[in-house]
Amino acid sequence: MTISIKCPICAAGNSLTERNLNCRRCQNDLSHLFAVKYHSYIKRLDVIKFLIQNDFENSKKALQKSVKLSKEI
Repeated sequence: MTISIKCPICAAGNSLTERNLNCRRCQNDLSHLFAVKYHSYIKRLDVIKFLIQNDFENSKKALQKSVKLSKEI
């Protein structure tokens, strides 16, 4: 999975993957930001899965977790 992340140190835009977790400009380790954003995406997929299953309670919980993770980035 490729995730776009702006480096908090030098503000460079980055396209990160599981194998490339450093900023392209300053080489800062962005693995923690990648992990948080990755888990936010997984929770969004859970929201869709639960909606398809008409499981609105778990869908709501997954959405709240995704929003919380997105705010941490």
